Amino acid sequence: MSEIKKSLPFLGILSLSLLLTGCSLTDQLGQKAGEKIIEKTIESQTGGKVKVDADSQSMTINGENGESMTMGSAKLPDNFPKDILVFDDAKIVFSMSSSENEFSVVYLTDKKPDESFTTYKDSLTSQGWKKETEMDLGASGKVASFAKDKRKLGVTLGSDPTGSTPDKTSISLTGTLDGSAQQN
Repeated sequence: MSEIKKSLPFLGILSLSLLLTGCSLTDQLGQKAGEKIIEKTIESQTGGKVKVDADSQSMTINGENGESMTMGSAKLPDNFPKDILVFDDAKIVFSMSSSENEFSVVYLTDKKPDESFTTYKDSLTSQGWKKETEMDLGASGKVASFAKDKRKLGVTLGSDPTGSTPDKTSISLTGTLDGSAQQN
């Protein structure tokens, strides 16, 4: 899995951008052929078995030791914790989960950053989470980390980083479900 993690940022961005933009690769070669090309390219870099599904805009990488990572579907991961708030108007733009009990979700909301940040802090502490750090990055946004039992959560809020929806707040939630996944 360490090879998967080392290559993941580059490969994830590459493959998801190809899937999400409806690039000419999948248009010209056909969706299934495009999926196979992406799968083989990532497999050659990670050593894992890759399954790309352009219909659901997701990708799963299975490592040699049974570990797996799924990302890209525009829905909450199946293992997403019930005690972490996601606003009702959330438009999920990225999600990822792994068999190592890690998850990441990025979504857009109509709520303002300051209001969202306060709501997150209040909701998480009422659910038993303890705030460990908090930073105000000015116009760039706000960041906080929380812990509950062996679980960790990072919350990042700011303006939509793509700039395509300046009236939206981007919220990134990244965490672990237990202490076993906190090694890099």
